[in-house]
This record gives sequence, structure tokens and C-alpha cells, in this order.
Amino acid sequence: MQALIFDFDGVIMDSEPIHYEAFRQTVAPLGVDFSWEAYCADYLGFDDREGFVAILSDAGRTPDTYDLADLIAAKTQIVQHLLATSTDAIPGTVEMLRAANDAGIPVAICSGALRIEVEVACEALGILDRVRLIVGADDVERSKPDPESYRLALSRLGEVLGQSLNPAACVAIEDSPVGLQSAIGAGLRTCALATSYAPAELAIADRVAGNLTEITLDELTALAS
Repeated sequence: MQALIFDFDGVIMDSEPIHYEAFRQTVAPLGVDFSWEAYCADYLGFDDREGFVAILSDAGRTPDTYDLADLIAAKTQIVQHLLATSTDAIPGTVEMLRAANDAGIPVAICSGALRIEVEVACEALGILDRVRLIVGADDVERSKPDPESYRLALSRLGEVLGQSLNPAACVAIEDSPVGLQSAIGAGLRTCALATSYAPAELAIADRVAGNLTEITLDELTALAS
């Protein structure tokens, strides 16, 4: 395996409740509200821009009439505050990330969250120094499910390592259908964690597990061989 690339929300940290709360607090002054069930069903996996567009549209609002940049900035402040004090890591992921790093396998993160949010959370979890590269939603024009995020992660990681990476020799760890679509579209092998969706909804992955306590580093490596 040439590289192991992790999604962040729902893969490294149980941060989806944080994003849900931040979205809710941001749109509440606009008279918009939605349930956790609606968030999981309709908005989980989107970047902030696409999330706000979908939330506002579903509430019968016209997204173009709002300053999405201001909404994103407001949500980011809430998320950073909550992430900086959270240690709700997904079972097995921090250990797998450290094990891969210790085994000499380059580790990167490819997330639909903003890069600063991922950095703040990784610092809180004590793993930032184990990550060679982070690609966030603010690094691309088209976030997941578009494959641009993973293509950029592979390209930049290859530059860091001084070698071209074969996508099929790299494994992505994802928790959502849109994340899997992005990774598969970029040519990576995939392991899905059923932390946010039922296993049946993640069937396009090469391997599905409840979390990374159920799979070994050798098994992940075998996916890319």
C-alpha cells in the first residue's frame, strides 16, 4: 500500500453531531430548523457550501439570496470551538493511523470539512504530526462526491514523497456513499466504516467494517495489492 488516506468526519472523529449543531445554530436566526435524522439522511457528507444550499432549499428558501460565505464563516467559528475541546475519536481509527505511520505508510486526510477544522481536531487528538497532508473542502472547487478531492490528495502527497502514486495502490477510509464515490472515482481502493450509514448503503466499498477495531493494517494493505 503506497498510502492510506482517511476521511475525517465520521472516520477519525465522531464530529458529525458537532457539524449538525453548528449548522443548526447558524440557520436558526433565519427561522430554519431541521432534525438530526434529516441531517443524517440528507446533508451528511456535503461540504459547508453544498450543505447550506441543500438546507435552505429544503426549507423553501432561495440560497442565492443569502451570503453563503458569511454563513460558512459563522459555522466555522462554532465548529472550531467545539472541535478544540472534543476527544470523541472513532474507535480504532487513531490507533490505525498511528500504526500505518509507524510502519512507514504515508498517511493523509481528505475531508469535506475545512482544512483548519481538521487541523484543530487532529491537534486535539494528538495525531497532527502523524499526518503528511490534509486536503479540505477549501482546497477544491468541487468537493465530494466529485473525485477532485482525492485526485488532489494523491497529487500533493506524491509531491511530498517525491514519487508518483498509483491510485489503485492506495486505500481510502470513508463513512459515507458520497465519500466512497469520490475515492472510487479517483481510482482508490476503499474501506467503509458503518459509523454514519448502514453497511448496505456502503456496499460499493471493497470492504465494510463497523470501525477499524474490526480490521488489521495487513488487511487494509491487502486491498491495494
